[in-house]
Amino acid sequence: MPGNVELQRELLGKAVEDPDAYFDRVADDVEWDLRDTTSPMAGLYHGREAVRDLYRRWAGAFQGWHFHIDRLIDAGDHVVAFVTEHGHGRESGVEVEMKRANVTTVRDGRIVRFRSFSSRGDALRAAGLDPDTLR
Repeated sequence: MPGNVELQRELLGKAVEDPDAYFDRVADDVEWDLRDTTSPMAGLYHGREAVRDLYRRWAGAFQGWHFHIDRLIDAGDHVVAFVTEHGHGRESGVEVEMKRANVTTVRDGRIVRFRSFSSRGDALRAAGLDPDTLR
């Protein structure tokens, strides 16, 4: 089984192209926390099906939605991912670019918790890392 960083890289690669393969690796009782973001869908979601519905609504709001992995950081059971999302609003056509910092907790090869932050420093601290040492 790949390490957590390699698993996260593989899964993020599938998130847009093959969401079913991505969600196959999400635990049934996952906690998905978007409360520390500026997202219009900010909130706390429980369970794979609730997260799958959130994902459909989010991806469905954009045309050409995709993201780029800027950096992955190993933090033991956690992986910190700095990503940049791109897309065009489906209704408005407005180009959107969002920078996010996500902390994914992996156990036994499955995502058990996902937290998204607007601040990279907050994400690093949430994963038990010191932002000042990771420049």
